[in-house]
Amino acid sequence: FGFEFGFERFTEQAINAINFARNEAARLQNSQVEPEHLLAGLLADPTTTSARLLQTNGVTPDIETNEHSFDFRENLKFSPQ
Repeated sequence: FGFEFGFERFTEQAINAINFARNEAARLQNSQVEPEHLLAGLLADPTTTSARLLQTNGVTPDIETNEHSFDFRENLKFSPQ
């Protein structure tokens, strides 16, 4: 999966999301993986629970993954705690 160690307990879907995030960061010429890259990784496979949950709350894969246009927070609603 592209990792030497430390991800043995991750599901295949989680590893795929992380790999997608790493590739997205590289594609955008970012030297590190940022939260927006991880979010893009979570949305990359629409069959996952995380993607369905995010899409239900208005976060869609068509959001651009760069720091200037990526603001998903305004679409998320949180229950009071």
